Amino acid sequence: GLSAGVSGRCICFHSTMTYDDTYEQCVCDERRHFVRAGSLCACKPGYYMRYDAAAAQPECVPRSCDLDYMVFDVDAGACVCDSDNGYKLLGRDICVCDADKGLYQDDD
Repeated sequence: GLSAGVSGRCICFHSTMTYDDTYEQCVCDERRHFVRAGSLCACKPGYYMRYDAAAAQPECVPRSCDLDYMVFDVDAGACVCDSDNGYKLLGRDICVCDADKGLYQDDD
């Protein structure tokens, strides 16, 4: 179980933190990409936080979008069509050039 081998070890109140034996205090869990942000821990730049239901704790996920015409929207917490470059959503998960803007897809 989870308690094996941690007898006498402090469990941190915040799931973004881990106990540092050297400093004898809870610190942001850098192995899981959390860094200090004021009095809290936040995901380091290039990562966004999402709740991992299986592990029942937040996790940091890279902000990379599979498709090059998508960009990561921090507010939405997801990849969205790159509207700055004229892309709009078609259907559920396809980005196309917005014909209203007179754009065409450059395929080189």
